[in-house]
Amino acid sequence: MADLNSYVNIGANTITTVGKIGYLNGGTATQTGTGQGVTVNQLTGQITLFKSTWNAGDTETFNISCNKVANTDYVMAQSIGTTESSYFNVVAYPFTPLANSIRVQVTAIQSSIVAPIVQFMIMKAATS
Repeated sequence: MADLNSYVNIGANTITTVGKIGYLNGGTATQTGTGQGVTVNQLTGQITLFKSTWNAGDTETFNISCNKVANTDYVMAQSIGTTESSYFNVVAYPFTPLANSIRVQVTAIQSSIVAPIVQFMIMKAATS
């Protein structure tokens, strides 16, 4: 692996890059039923949802079991991988009632027939 300094410059409250910033390894999972939880013990991953017929306003909520997430972390998520990926709003956050868990909510913006793929990334955060 190349020296990180050749790709990233961290200065006074600014990060610039000439390459990629992210994680080298991730995980994947596929739901076995609508609303079913999955396990991805990585800092980034992709989940293929079971549900394929969506009406505008349909919402699905599920959990990702992940031993990498803490309740102080920030989780980013979006729908990717299809021509209809922009038809979904995705919200994800550490789910404090369940240790090592991420709660994901997917809402259809308009009707579509597709099994969405949700991609997530955990950004580690410090409180002190």
